[in-house]
Formats: sequence, C-alpha cells, structure tokens
Amino acid sequence: MELEGTLCQSGGMNDVAWSGATQMADYLRFAGQPHEVQRAELVLIIREQPLLMEILTGLRAEALPDAWLVSGAIYNTVWNVLTGRPSLTGINDFDIAYFDGRDLSYEAEDEIIQGLIARFAHLPIRVEPRNQARVHLWFPEKFGIPFLRPRC
Repeated sequence: MELEGTLCQSGGMNDVAWSGATQMADYLRFAGQPHEVQRAELVLIIREQPLLMEILTGLRAEALPDAWLVSGAIYNTVWNVLTGRPSLTGINDFDIAYFDGRDLSYEAEDEIIQGLIARFAHLPIRVEPRNQARVHLWFPEKFGIPFLRPRC
C-alpha cells in the first residue's frame, strides 16, 4: 500500500519537512517475528544511526552508573526507519537516564547534566540527562502525586 503524506514539524534545530509517497505497508514487517529477529533488527537500526551511536559511545566513555539512552530517541528512530521518514523526525531531545544513588543533591546531578550538555553541544538536538535516583525528590511537587524512592 502506498500512501501520500506530508509532515511538517517545527522544533528549533529539529525542523523537519517531509512530503511525498512512502511505502507504509512494510512497517509491520517484523510484527509477529521471533524475539531474536526483532532484537537483531533493533540493534541494526540503532547502529546505523550516527547520532545515537555517538551518544551511546559518549555515555560509555563517561562511565555513568546504569546510563541509558531512552524514550523517543529510540522509538521514534525505529518508527522513522520502518516508515521511511527522515531519521530525526519527531525527536525533540535525547533523553539520557542514569541511576546514581551516591549523591542525591541537585548540585551533583547538575554537574552531570552540564557536563553532558557540553559534551554533546555540537549535536543538532539537545540531550536531557536525569538521575533517576533523584526522581522521588522532585516528582511529588511537580506532578502532585507521590513517587516512591527507588531501591536499586
């Protein structure tokens, strides 16, 4: 099935204009496949994205405890590849989650945040690192509901 489509998004440095026909019918080609096939394709998709690999390599070099590139950077990339869209479509930031319970102060987290922002400042989309060990400290005030302290 061939669909005509237009996508326009304005997101600062993530301005994307996409228009034209794309092969959408094939986007489900891995649905129902064995886990190993789906995992192999996910790994291949991520490894073929220079920006994702630069961030992952940088995170490894930083040696942050339990650090992950998460959220839209992964699922939007996969969706974009499977549907033939430009690779950065819909990605507003690169969320980086790490878990460091050694120092839960704002200052310690901010030092990591500022260091990673500086390290990746040349990328066309900003990074947003957050220490997941601190979420319980700010979540209730920001969202009005309690958040249990994680035990990892």
